[in-house]
Amino acid sequence: MNNILRIKRKMEKVYKRPIDNIYSHSFYSELFSGYEYSLSEEKINRRDFYIIIPDDKEIVELFGNGRHYDFSYEFSQSIDRVLYSMAVYGKAYIFVKPDYINESDANGKEIKKLSAIHIGEVKGIPKKGKFYSKTYSNGISEFNIEEGKLIIFDLKEFGYKRNYFKNLVKHLGKYDITSNSLELINTEPAYDFSVHADKNRKRFLKKVRNIGWSFGTDGLSDSYILYKEIQMKLFKMQMLQNVLMKINQVIATEYIPNKEFEIKALTSNVDYVGAWTKFQSGELTVSELNNIVWKGLTD
Repeated sequence: MNNILRIKRKMEKVYKRPIDNIYSHSFYSELFSGYEYSLSEEKINRRDFYIIIPDDKEIVELFGNGRHYDFSYEFSQSIDRVLYSMAVYGKAYIFVKPDYINESDANGKEIKKLSAIHIGEVKGIPKKGKFYSKTYSNGISEFNIEEGKLIIFDLKEFGYKRNYFKNLVKHLGKYDITSNSLELINTEPAYDFSVHADKNRKRFLKKVRNIGWSFGTDGLSDSYILYKEIQMKLFKMQMLQNVLMKINQVIATEYIPNKEFEIKALTSNVDYVGAWTKFQSGELTVSELNNIVWKGLTD
């Protein structure tokens, strides 16, 4: 009983409700979800964003009876949850659980054959070979980690402190002038709302300069908007690449010996850095860069 109480307290501490302000919802949803829409090739169906390579029937069926559509959609939900958990809690977990069936070989010997691989994000606390999760009724459930493979995603491994994005959102809240501007207008005769807004906007953009997010485009030049969009795409691609690399490494090592195996995201192959360099040197116009960034048109 004491052990369960300690686990509950630890969960409450780890999964503490994140800061909620005018920016938080857009920040997390635009930066850490929906990659199948923001990073995909223009020509593909977003529901086929994640594919299994090689397209071998026996391998593909392990992930959902060969239904690429269902696999891509369900896998994207897990990726969204992993990215969000890393951003908000500093860590995320995926549990890979295999299913086996008993078969007889040519000599009549009974063997275990891999029949399915389940991949899903889990929230909770790993402890001494068990993984503890909170149930909808506020109880505690557990499973044996040895039944599969637990993949740990630590934000520190991605180059950020565990509380980096949580603290960033908290700091951004300081630049919300809507909460106190009316009071200042009434109490400070010399208060200039436009000057205050412009200063706070510049401070805001400086804080998010490395990740491309901007919370709207008011007052920004076309070229700056495109630059921020390129930054955000590159940030997302790096995050996604790192997550997929860890998942693929575990599955390929533990369950699928095929050297070609990977779960691949059909991201756009546009050279955004090269396009921006050409724009800066005058080789591309704003209109041409716009077509590259938003439509993936390179010709």
